[in-house]
Amino acid sequence: MDFPSTTIDIEEKVNSDEQKLSHTIARMIEETVKQRFASSTSNALAQRDAHGKAHGCVRGQFKVNGDLPHHLTSPVFQPGKEYDCYIRYSNGSGLSQKDAVGDGRGMAIKLLNVTKSSSNTQDFLLINHPTFFVKDASDYLDFQKATKKNKLLSFFFPGLNPFKWRLMEFNVAKAIRQKKVFNPLAIQYWSMTPFLFNQQGVKFSAKPIGPDPIQDQLDKTSDHFLKKNMLTHLSQYEAQFQFMVQLQTDSKTMPIEDPRVEWDEAKSPFIELAQINIPKQNFTSLEQETLCENLSFTPWHHVPEHRPLGGINRIRKVVYDAISKLRHKLNNVEEVEPSF
Repeated sequence: MDFPSTTIDIEEKVNSDEQKLSHTIARMIEETVKQRFASSTSNALAQRDAHGKAHGCVRGQFKVNGDLPHHLTSPVFQPGKEYDCYIRYSNGSGLSQKDAVGDGRGMAIKLLNVTKSSSNTQDFLLINHPTFFVKDASDYLDFQKATKKNKLLSFFFPGLNPFKWRLMEFNVAKAIRQKKVFNPLAIQYWSMTPFLFNQQGVKFSAKPIGPDPIQDQLDKTSDHFLKKNMLTHLSQYEAQFQFMVQLQTDSKTMPIEDPRVEWDEAKSPFIELAQINIPKQNFTSLEQETLCENLSFTPWHHVPEHRPLGGINRIRKVVYDAISKLRHKLNNVEEVEPSF
């Protein structure tokens, strides 16, 4: 199958204070991680500041389609290429809360033994919504301040002046929290933020293949039903996802620097690049859960041809690096990338 190739100039705009704000945000989050660790029980680990609760970390295979057109090939996406991978499914919050609480759900994919990557891996971080509720570094700092004061609504509605309200951001956050998820292996995920694909801006998505095979067996009431349902699924069936790419075809309506804006699928539909296969397995061994807890996922584990784009990704580089180093230091474990 052949697909049209459209290349436009990638417009990244770095504000002069972005780096300073990013380090301020990182320091604030570091303090939160330290405080939670200090107040935890003696055998508890320092957790991630976001996506703290893992529903499951599974082993899988990532196979690139064999009939990719030339413009959709890259060092990672070589026709027929296969990778072993780890995939961590998680909640969005840094707190380990009941699964019935409204929250985003994450799918973090780590491809192993990726040549041309300085980390020897390629990570794709996805959540179950196509857009993010923070625009840039300045807003991200305001969000962290509101979170630290436990006054999250003040981020969206900072005062009585409606011209300063962040209604767009509020609607995105509300949509994420209102999603009803019962099986993390049966929902679609998006990258939210853009990435380079050779010389073009893109976004990624992973979509399950076929209906949920355990619809009639789902637990919807226990505190940790998402993990339980994943175990039920993978005890009887494999799980499969299409891994897809969406090409940026209009820099105005598909911006690089504003992840609040959804890229219109009518103008640029997602194209399948690869299939993810998660075989039947029990992922609850101490060894696998420990490995899952110690893994670091960041969009900055990448080959140069898939460099993260935009301000939110640049903030993530500073923050994710700092939190990973802190978390591994507090837990007294080495920060290394895995291999099978």
